[in-house]
Amino acid sequence: VFALGVKPEYQHTGVAARMYQMHFEAAARTPQTGGEMGWILETNKAMNRAMEGMGGKVVRKYRVYERELSGPTG
Repeated sequence: VFALGVKPEYQHTGVAARMYQMHFEAAARTPQTGGEMGWILETNKAMNRAMEGMGGKVVRKYRVYERELSGPTG
């Protein structure tokens, strides 16, 4: 699964939990033994709690820095 999300009007209704369950059931029918939940923003508390609840752990962090460049505009 490339991306997983729930529309705001369906959040906190059990839809996400059911999607996770269906994904785990499908994965159990394959030879895979693990997975990656990548690119979850640190500020996405709900998704981080869900990831930890499924036994996941943070193994790497990426940072994006911004700096304004100055110089000739011509």
